[in-house]
Amino acid sequence: MKTSSHRDRRLAWAGATMVGMLTIAGCAAEPSTEEESLPVVATQLNWVTNVEFAGMWIAESEGYYAEEGIVAEWLPGGPNVSNTVQIVASGDAPIGLDTNFTSFIDAVSEGADVVLVGAVYQESPLAILSLSENPINSVEDMIGKRIGSPQGQQRELDAIFTINGLEPDYEFVPIGYDVQALVNGDVDGITAFATNQGLILEEQGVDYTSVSWQDLGLDVYSNMIFVDRTYLEENRDLVVAWLRATVKGWEKNADDPEVAAQLAVDVWGADLGLSLSQQIKENINQIPMTTSDLTAESGLLRISAEDIEQKMYPILRAAGMTDLPDVATYVDESLLDEVFGGSATLLR
Repeated sequence: MKTSSHRDRRLAWAGATMVGMLTIAGCAAEPSTEEESLPVVATQLNWVTNVEFAGMWIAESEGYYAEEGIVAEWLPGGPNVSNTVQIVASGDAPIGLDTNFTSFIDAVSEGADVVLVGAVYQESPLAILSLSENPINSVEDMIGKRIGSPQGQQRELDAIFTINGLEPDYEFVPIGYDVQALVNGDVDGITAFATNQGLILEEQGVDYTSVSWQDLGLDVYSNMIFVDRTYLEENRDLVVAWLRATVKGWEKNADDPEVAAQLAVDVWGADLGLSLSQQIKENINQIPMTTSDLTAESGLLRISAEDIEQKMYPILRAAGMTDLPDVATYVDESLLDEVFGGSATLLR
């Protein structure tokens, strides 16, 4: 294992885009005396430390990272962390997760020297939520409607129309992440995480309808796992170890969704005021999104360069993205090949 100069390295591309970004404090489980001598592998998360990262919290509690000879450090994300790829490219973390496939490809196209090695979600958790009294169940239902969404998602909404052979015809309303715009009647639909934002409506007793981006034609990965290229070249063994422990955590998470939810409430998100019942439901909702025909055959976190090229790139082109990077230059399936060694599971 080489000692990486990763944290001192700064890409010109990232330096220009990181101005003004808030400093993010890391968190990790309290290390034992033995663990204090182990190498630390930091990961920039794309959201706050709730149950969205269930597999990681299970891996921590079961000691999987320690078994692999590493200490995992977690850098929380959130609404003020706009681009995790920038953070990794700037040298502040060797591993990162990104929610949106389109923004990840944007960053790679603009010069971020990172390598895509896996994806937690095999499909996007994003959906369009609407009130049951005025439901949106298809792209045809979106025609002429007011769609609320965080600024920047217009191209994905446009792509939904284009993919389905229609001209974009809707009113975009920038609302951030607040579901109340839908409840108050300010919009007819909102883009939201189906795993958790729908639960907020449920708790308010609001009858709503949800249609996934996948069902609308946006079938792409989410919570992609990527690594700084130089760090990967110098520390491949640590990245493989991190992936192996993380896979085990996500495998075990499927056995009992309540365990990771409790860890999120009591440990990792203890200062977030999380609801245990909501976290359990969110974990139940997300577990099916971590699986696919590919993961059934080859194991969790898997990605396919062929699927990106043949199935996802046409979606990006429909979103108006051109000059897409050569998949072979930034996708590496070999690390998870090494993790699984020909099997499709690690714990069973």
